[in-house]
Amino acid sequence: MNLSKMPTGIASDKPITKKKLREMLAKDISDISAFQVKLYAENIQAHLLIILTVVYIENEQQY
Repeated sequence: MNLSKMPTGIASDKPITKKKLREMLAKDISDISAFQVKLYAENIQAHLLIILTVVYIENEQQY
């Protein structure tokens, strides 16, 4: 496969360069990494909420 002859889009006749392809991939990778960090943070937040709820319920049952 010759990357220099790949189209940049459906309506485009300009060839994509290796530099442009690298930039696009780097942006995609950084977007994915940011998304994974966001998911990880939300996962931690959900676990903390569950833990706090359990602790609250246990404290309520003691009184």
